[in-house]
Amino acid sequence: MNYTIQIVEDNEQNVFVIEQYLKSFSDIIIIGVTSTVLDTYNCFLEQKPDILLLDIELGDELVFEFLELIKPQAELIFMTGFQQYAIKAIKYGAKDYLLKPILEEEFKLAIEKSIKNIQAKASSNHLLVEERFIIENGTSIHYTILKDIVYLKAISNYTEFHFTNNKTIATSRTLKFYADQLPTDVFVRIHHGFLINLYHLQKISLDKDYSVILTGSIHLPISFRKKTSLLSKIKSFKFFK
Repeated sequence: MNYTIQIVEDNEQNVFVIEQYLKSFSDIIIIGVTSTVLDTYNCFLEQKPDILLLDIELGDELVFEFLELIKPQAELIFMTGFQQYAIKAIKYGAKDYLLKPILEEEFKLAIEKSIKNIQAKASSNHLLVEERFIIENGTSIHYTILKDIVYLKAISNYTEFHFTNNKTIATSRTLKFYADQLPTDVFVRIHHGFLINLYHLQKISLDKDYSVILTGSIHLPISFRKKTSLLSKIKSFKFFK
C-alpha cells in the first residue's frame, strides 16, 4: 500500500532535506510541495494526502490559517524552528512536532508512526460515503453508493443526478427534496441549482466569481448567499483524509 504526503515548506533547502529523508520510504509518494496558505489549501483539496508535513511560518502567514479553513483528518507532522507553537499545534491535532534542524532518525520515526495510525484508521472506519442510497425515477428504482454521486442539478421541478462514471439519472423530485434526504455531512447546496458531494470537491476558485471544481474537472458556480455556508461546511467535513 502506498501513502501520499504533502510538504508545506517555504525554504527550498529544507524541502530538499525532507525529500532525501523520504527516499528511504518506498511506499511514500510526494503529491505536492506548497509554500503559501492558498496553494496548500487547493493542493490538499485536489490531492487529499494521507500525511501533511507542515512548516508553521510561511512567509508572513501561519499554517494555522490553512488548518482553520479545513480541519483535515490527515496525519499532521509539524516542522518548525520555534518551540512556542507547540501547544497550538497539539490543539490542531499534531501527531509530531519536530524542531529544526530536523534529525533524520526523529523524522523517520514520525513518518512510521503516521503510517501505523493510517493503517489503524483504515481497518476500523466505515465511512458514510460507502452507504447505499435509493433513487426512484418513476419507471425504475436505482441503488447507488453515496460516494459515486458527484452532484445533483435542478431542472425546473426535476432533479438530475450526475455520477463518477458520467452516467445521469433524472427524477421527478425537486432538488430541495434530495437536499433534505441526503446526509448534510456530505452533500451541500452551493447554488439554487446545484447540490454537491463534498467527497468530490477538488478545488475552490477564489476569482471574482466563486466556483468549485469537482471530480472529472466539473466546474460549478457558487452563489453569493451559499459561499459562507459552504466554507463553514468544509471546515467540519470529516471525510477529508
